[in-house]
Amino acid sequence: MKTRAKVISVCSQKGGVGKTTTALALSASFVLAGKSTLVIDIDPNAHISAILSKDSAQYTKTSADLLMKKFYSHNIIISQAMPVHYIPGGDGLVQYEKKDPFFKKSWYGRLRKKISRFDYDYIIIDTPTTIGSLLYTAVCASDLTVIPVQPELSSLKGLGLFLKTAKSLKKYMPDGFDYTILFTNVVYTPERKTAIDSFFKSKIGKKCSTEIIEHDCAFIDELFSCNPDTGRLSSSVTFQKYNKVSERFFI
Repeated sequence: MKTRAKVISVCSQKGGVGKTTTALALSASFVLAGKSTLVIDIDPNAHISAILSKDSAQYTKTSADLLMKKFYSHNIIISQAMPVHYIPGGDGLVQYEKKDPFFKKSWYGRLRKKISRFDYDYIIIDTPTTIGSLLYTAVCASDLTVIPVQPELSSLKGLGLFLKTAKSLKKYMPDGFDYTILFTNVVYTPERKTAIDSFFKSKIGKKCSTEIIEHDCAFIDELFSCNPDTGRLSSSVTFQKYNKVSERFFI
């Protein structure tokens, strides 16, 4: 009997911290490790879909259909991008927020129930940066939430608000709320390293990943390209750090 897919949502309240980069890097890491991987984009901006897609005009179904309709068909999944399969996001997701502005408990189970029918080792959910029903739905459907942050006081404040909100949803999560915090998009200096080690990690505690992802334009360009070179990707120091992060989530 096949093990149920491990579902990982990547969430951040702050833009520019590497949320989509992290979602895509973890997906690529799982795929290169021989794991079947599905990316679900529930961000109305559909950034990760644009990266994975060759032609966004082809979308006839999006994650909005998965969330809002009695729709279970595997035909919603697009498999042309690398070995990573994905369900695209789009403007239709805005209607989900409008229909459920206060996040009814009955809505929580929709995504979890539907993705349980998909036959993958890992499912990665890329989320919007705004707190609302889409973000709540993703967190409640996940076994683990990865939260990219930057070592800045503003990020720490936003992190505290997100965690407070997420923990309030624990009663809707059969297996509880589990998360890990990842420092990403860091412009590294000796002073910044000292600040991370002595202040930020102490504030966050044991939920903080030991890996620190530095800002790496060459890695991002390769990862976001239409046909990434797996050799160059695998040899990247940044990708190797993401690999170490992903290995902790192996089934």
